[in-house]
Amino acid sequence: MALAKSSNNNDEDKAVIDLQLHTVRQPPAETLASLSKACKTLEVESFDVYGDYQSNPQQSYLRQFESEVAQRFGKDDAVFCLSGGMAQSIALMIHAKSYSSSNGRSSVRTFACHPTSHLLLHENNAYSELLGMEVIFTGNEKHFDKQNGRLGMAAMRLSDVNDILSSNDTLVTHPKQKSITCNDISTLMLELPHREIGGKLTPWDEVHGMSTLCKVKGVKFHCDGARIFEASAGYGHETLAQTAGPFDSIYISFYKGVGAVSGAMLLGNSAFIAEARVWLRRFGGNLYSVMPYAVSSWDGFRKNCVDNVFVERRRKLARVIDILNVDNDVQSIVQFDPPVPQCSMIHGYLKASLGDCKRALLTVEQSTGIRVLTRLSKINDDASSFGCRFEWSIGTSNVLIGDEDFVLGWQEFSRVLDGIIAKSDKVDGGRIVYILDYLTTHAFWLWEGRPCLYRGSWADKYILRHRPSTTVRAFSHNITMNSAVARVATRSLARRSSAALTKQQQYSTSVAVRGGATPPLAPFARIPPESEKLVEHYDAIWDDGVAPEVTLDFDCQHISAGEGLAWWLGGLGFFATLYQVVKATDPESKNPAVNRVMNRVGGNPVELGGWKKLKEAE
Repeated sequence: MALAKSSNNNDEDKAVIDLQLHTVRQPPAETLASLSKACKTLEVESFDVYGDYQSNPQQSYLRQFESEVAQRFGKDDAVFCLSGGMAQSIALMIHAKSYSSSNGRSSVRTFACHPTSHLLLHENNAYSELLGMEVIFTGNEKHFDKQNGRLGMAAMRLSDVNDILSSNDTLVTHPKQKSITCNDISTLMLELPHREIGGKLTPWDEVHGMSTLCKVKGVKFHCDGARIFEASAGYGHETLAQTAGPFDSIYISFYKGVGAVSGAMLLGNSAFIAEARVWLRRFGGNLYSVMPYAVSSWDGFRKNCVDNVFVERRRKLARVIDILNVDNDVQSIVQFDPPVPQCSMIHGYLKASLGDCKRALLTVEQSTGIRVLTRLSKINDDASSFGCRFEWSIGTSNVLIGDEDFVLGWQEFSRVLDGIIAKSDKVDGGRIVYILDYLTTHAFWLWEGRPCLYRGSWADKYILRHRPSTTVRAFSHNITMNSAVARVATRSLARRSSAALTKQQQYSTSVAVRGGATPPLAPFARIPPESEKLVEHYDAIWDDGVAPEVTLDFDCQHISAGEGLAWWLGGLGFFATLYQVVKATDPESKNPAVNRVMNRVGGNPVELGGWKKLKEAE
């Protein structure tokens, strides 16, 4: 078991087991010291200068590094880049230019990719603003917001690609909504694995099918291989060259699973890489020296891309997920996507709000020393049944943690989070439960065809007792409300309904006492006193021993002064309007059997000048 340290390396963090931290980042001084050792190990004795373009692998460590990676991937050559954004932009430009020249087309430069591509979600439309290119989405042509969940979304499939590259219809691009044909697409980009949907992989036979289709259509096939090492292990390939085979060009990253400070590489045939070096200078990426980044990348490549490093990481994650998937408590709070990891990465969707999850995680960390999750993203879609999501990858750090610690952390997290949700249901759900009680009363009234004098909670108990097949859904089916609040209310009413049925069974099976009469049925029977400690916020419940109700004070903390004033004035306005409506209908004329004029002896005191003059007249 290993203790994953946080980046600030204080004494408290050293004792914390961080399940989500896949790579430990050393402090700057230690990082530079490790680079010094790496230079000695790799025999780097001189700086590279502007990429050492004119040198050969025997003269330049950088060219040797590029040549070594190219050979492992089965490509002619490679060029080191500072970032993946730069590497992929260069690849798109070269392919678009080559396609336009060979086909005599110069209208709209377009490439096709999955809707969750990194270029679409995390690069501020650089492909459009800098390259002047447009994109066509494969599959569902919807630009997904990066904050929303993508649960169940599929990886790019051959049928999706065929629908685009073989289409006879007009296609509409993004972001400028231009009309093109399939003949305007110069590049197909496939991400392996699809990071934004949990590391899902396109079936390997379909990858080959895409490659064949691209060759027929004259389209270049590019691989976004930011995590291609994980993908290769997921496919079960014996070599990286097997994974890279179907592609014309590949981008790989060194700072993710490999653990370098920073760095990327673009691979392809000799002509492609020669032109890429020119574009690298045009993009400003041809620095005087990239030595710190290149040495860190080379060192990470040699340490991690050997033997079965990424295979063991995938097996580790699959083993832990298998255990968690059969744990009912864990499954009640989280849904993994995909259900079974396809590489050493997976996404999870939590059935609770971001705030509740953070409180539960902090409680678990303080009580067990296990930090289950640190990076959570809120799901902004109100229609979603999930409150937040997370990404879970296995790397150099958490691969050393024992399976039992993963299971213990998640089991404790599920227990604590379930308690927080239950408490939140009682507090936050009270207001909507009170409203649904009111609606239940009226539903009962219409159902029975006569007025109902019971309070809402009494009414639903009566209905459950006399109409056991009726459920809360029958009364809330047509009620439109915020889904999160509705879920809270439904859970609360369900618990109360279950309790009511249980109470009914207790009374119906009671022994007759005092003259043969059975105890009265709920809600008129007294509720037994509490046998255990009351929950928090119990003072917000009016419980006279007959029918617990949410008090008005409970609602006050959720109602602003403006809202309260509006309701108060609205109530007064309602009764004032009702009075005017009644007055306008002349109610006195509606019942002539009753004399509305006061019968009295003598004249009207007012008309005669008061009681004093009336008395004198008498």
